[in-house]
Parts: sequence; structure tokens; C-alpha cells
Amino acid sequence: MPDISLKLLKELKRSDVALCLARVPDSTRLYFGSSDAGVYDVDAMSEKGEARKFEGEGHTSYVTGVALAGGQLVSGGYDRRLIWWDTAAGKQLRAQKAHDRWIRRVLASPDGKLVASVADDMVARVWEASTGKLRHELKGHAPMTPHNFDSMLHTCAFSPDGRLLATGDKAGHIVVWDVATGKPVKTLEAPGCYTWDPRQRIHSIGGIRSLAFSPDGAVLAVGGMGKVEN
Repeated sequence: MPDISLKLLKELKRSDVALCLARVPDSTRLYFGSSDAGVYDVDAMSEKGEARKFEGEGHTSYVTGVALAGGQLVSGGYDRRLIWWDTAAGKQLRAQKAHDRWIRRVLASPDGKLVASVADDMVARVWEASTGKLRHELKGHAPMTPHNFDSMLHTCAFSPDGRLLATGDKAGHIVVWDVATGKPVKTLEAPGCYTWDPRQRIHSIGGIRSLAFSPDGAVLAVGGMGKVEN
């Protein structure tokens, strides 16, 4: 392994919490969603690093996902809505209810034509980025954990060619979907990402929190929480 060292170039401090982030490719411009319900953009390497808050009705709770899709930014949050934004003007274009419970992640397909959202209603939905039209409703995750607690659908990932979408939940269950048809093509289990120990906690914890395909789409990496103790 080559020796790789990282150097801190810039630090932007805020009183709120940035919960999600999207970067414009080949630039220093960032978009982020906040615990104050705002959506912002900032040039990370500008002298002052001041963030601009997008204008509009906006979200009413935590913003937990932002995704760049073409020339638009799509955000999702605990208010269960998706909002489309004009990135140039910094203004809201449209909003719609997308899920019945908290949205956990919003992700654009590699070509920017589709947007996927996952939420605690245990449904993944695929939307047309340009119109907001629902393309697929993907149901393959149980609403309860093996110990009968509410589950959560934390994350998703598109394959590099955009043909597959993987979704992962609190119980360590993964479903790989065919994006064209909306049908499941594979299920996988990561039991190490789920913890149940009544001596430690009164509810189950953990969950798959991140997914990533290899460049050739043949391997899926899974990250999460498991074997957590007080």
C-alpha cells in the first residue's frame, strides 16, 4: 500500500449540524442539508466560506439527504418530503410528499436522470429527476426487526452503470434491485450489522449505514453498526 497522507486545507464551522453533503464534480462547491431544516451551498475554498441558504418554503425538520441530479438539487428530510431546487438561483422549484416516515437518504443515479429515496416506512422509491414522477416503488424490507422492534431503511447505492440499486436496513438485510424493472435480483445478509442484547439495551440497535459498489459493479461493500455496548 502506498503511503497516503491527508492535509487539512479548510475548516468551515457552524452552530448547526450538516447532516448530508453533495459536491459539484471537479469543483470546490458543496451543497448540504442541515439540522436547522435548511439547504445551503458554499464554496469550500472561498476566503470567508460563507454558506448561502436556499430560498423557499423548504423543509420543516432535519434535512437528511441531498443529491445533484442534472442542474437541480433534490433534498429529503424528516418531514417526509422531497424538494427540488434551482441551484443557480438558490430557490425552491417544487415539493412533494414522498414517504410516510422519516427519509434517511436521497441519491441520484450516475447519469442524473433518476433519484432514489429510502425511508423508515421501509420503502425505496425511484423518481424521475426532471419531473418528480414516481418510477418505481421498491418493497423488500420487513417493517420489524427479528426481535419485533421497528426497523429502519438507512441507505442505498446505485451501481456505477446505474443498472442496479442496493438498499440496506437496520436488521442487516440488503436487496439489490434492477433499476429498469423495479424487481429484486439478489438479497444479501450482513448479520454483523445488527445487535440485540437485552442485558445491554431495551431495543435493537445497529443497521447498515452505507453501501458502495466496486467500479465494475461486481462487489458491494457494506458499512454499519453492530456489536455495540453501553
